[in-house]
Amino acid sequence: MASQTLKKNAFELGTARILSTEPLDTSDAKWLGLKTINWIDEEGKERKWECAERKKNVSKPLPDHIDGKELSSTLKLHEQPPVAILALVSQPNQAVKVALVLQYRPPVGKVVVELPAGLVDGDEPVEATALRELYEETGYGKGEEDGGVASVKDVQRLMVCDPGLSNATMALVTIEVKLKSDAVPQPQPDEGEHIIVKLVELRSLKKTLDEYSSREGYTVDARLMHLAYGLSL
Repeated sequence: MASQTLKKNAFELGTARILSTEPLDTSDAKWLGLKTINWIDEEGKERKWECAERKKNVSKPLPDHIDGKELSSTLKLHEQPPVAILALVSQPNQAVKVALVLQYRPPVGKVVVELPAGLVDGDEPVEATALRELYEETGYGKGEEDGGVASVKDVQRLMVCDPGLSNATMALVTIEVKLKSDAVPQPQPDEGEHIIVKLVELRSLKKTLDEYSSREGYTVDARLMHLAYGLSL
């Protein structure tokens, strides 16, 4: 079984729709801002670049230690980047699977297939953010109703997302989830989140993503497709 859908949801994916769009003054924007960058290129010519940025919500540097323990992968920034989660799920007598989420994204007007992700909460370490967001979006990692035992295996920090458009960065956290059964945990999404969770065999990830795109009409996140393509080589 290359793909597994988790518990049935109380909503139908793909029924969300855009009602209208309108210009937004950056002074009225809650989450995003625009700025002009004045810079000098390699030939000494002055240039301008328009850039979008996420408005900062952390005002102080993060600590080196919490509760006496060193946080080796905590980002020493005034604002931590969002965290994407590569969750590798092991079930008894089955191939390793990766947890994916499907949700409607208004900026593109389509359902997007992507890795679980979320924002750092205050001075929370990226490892803690990844474990929390994985549990909230998929139900995995708490051990309750066989949500499995989750452990952080790797943290890749400060990767840029779309450097031609914004200064947005992202951390990628790899988490291993070990299950003792095939029981399906219950996600704990935030209000307003409508997410479908899929478990896809890692060895057939690209094939499954191609099917989502061609048969279902979903849009696949570029970073996820890059990962899938690399694994298929």
